[in-house]
Amino acid sequence: MNEELLRAAALFAPFAKENFLLTLVSRGIYNRAQKDYAALGEKPRLSAEQDRLIVTLPGAEVHLEKDFAKSHCSCPAQTNCKHLLMALFAAAELVPAGAAEEAAETESAADDGSEADQGKTESALPDAPALALVEHAKVYAASFLEKGFITADQTDAARCVQFSLQFEGEGIGGLSRLFRGIADDIENMLGKNSAFHPGLAFASVSRVYNTTSLILAHRDDAEKCSALIEKSRSVYRLIKRGEFTGLGAYPWQTRSGYAGVTALVFHQESGRIASYTLSMADYYEKTKNLTGIKNLRSLLYRQDNWDAGVSLKQIGGENFGLWNFRLNDEGRISSAGTTHYIQRKKTAMSDIAKIAVTLAGEKKKKDSDGAEKGEGYFKKRRSAAYRIIFAAGIHDCVFDKLSQALTFTVELVRGGADGTGDETDSESCVEAFIPYSEINADAIRFIEEQSGLNAPGHGAQNAFPRYFICSSSQRGLVPLSAIGEDGVENWYFGGKGL
Repeated sequence: MNEELLRAAALFAPFAKENFLLTLVSRGIYNRAQKDYAALGEKPRLSAEQDRLIVTLPGAEVHLEKDFAKSHCSCPAQTNCKHLLMALFAAAELVPAGAAEEAAETESAADDGSEADQGKTESALPDAPALALVEHAKVYAASFLEKGFITADQTDAARCVQFSLQFEGEGIGGLSRLFRGIADDIENMLGKNSAFHPGLAFASVSRVYNTTSLILAHRDDAEKCSALIEKSRSVYRLIKRGEFTGLGAYPWQTRSGYAGVTALVFHQESGRIASYTLSMADYYEKTKNLTGIKNLRSLLYRQDNWDAGVSLKQIGGENFGLWNFRLNDEGRISSAGTTHYIQRKKTAMSDIAKIAVTLAGEKKKKDSDGAEKGEGYFKKRRSAAYRIIFAAGIHDCVFDKLSQALTFTVELVRGGADGTGDETDSESCVEAFIPYSEINADAIRFIEEQSGLNAPGHGAQNAFPRYFICSSSQRGLVPLSAIGEDGVENWYFGGKGL
């Protein structure tokens, strides 16, 4: 057999894998390519031309290029066709077992400018199909940016879901989540859903293009590639004992295909807010209808956590101890069944006052450290930032139709009761908002009602003061739960706490 032909075929044989091919075409085209290839009366004719493999099939000629994204077919199809897959099947059939892997290693060493017998530089993306997937995603993102988001259709949404699943299979979590978000953006745009945000959608596609470009440019730099593909979550460490104070629970839904409920707790030993979460995927057809507020509310009440079978409502609403629990660097608590739960007492406003003082001191220290150290380009995103505020009331409550969010101002209790200042503290109020979505409807209604209670003659003395547990963003604070005289209020679920 021609050695040049065998070497060229070996370069493309690794691409003939189902998980990669389904990122190029739909399942229907993939099945058709398999069927038509098996039915061929004569084997395809193959020839090599400077690392290009030319495959002649009945009615079409396919050119497989070393830069795989530039491969093309002579048939009239405007997108990837069955002939491209059949050409890859032919290349894989021609190559003896093991030869494809050897060729890939030799090619990698040649790209490094070193000899094959000197070994190859370790890469964060070790195999050829993974690199080809990244390159294909880059080309797709570039074409998407060129034609504009407004031209996207259901085919693009399906293609983005395929990319997401394949990147997840390759362990490239960042790109998987980005493509899942883009698929949701397309669905929202086509359905004229208010959740569609043109700026965020464009930013996601741009980030895919930039990230894939950087991965390919630094494919031999393990440190940079690891930062770009985003490593798995930090390892959980076993801790023998810990004391916690529940701060409430709230539902959430991501643009990358997940939904769930998170209970926030204050870990007294570390002096930071931690979280315990139950989640589910919402991108499968059979689970898509299970992530509404009704089913998320059932997660709040489900009594099957840790050894005592406690609910998220209970975890977020009382002081408790844990034995043999696992905690990671991002403040997430594991759901290990061997963890022992010890009930203490109901969370009270006096508990929150002490916690607020602790968090205020930690915030000042972190702000000082951050200013001195600065942020690196490849530094991982920070863990969620939380803030506790002591609210005297709510006013200027307005629903912004443009941003589809309820905006309002929270007046703070003066005198340092929230642990952030004294009588001369200049911060008398903070801006807050809640973005609109189905699962946030009860929270928006609650804030609107509280704004009414603030008015004269509406019993404001019974509604305030109360503590709000908030997540912090550049746009403002997002209240997640509240603690008043009656304890924790999980108002995202349409009611109060314990």
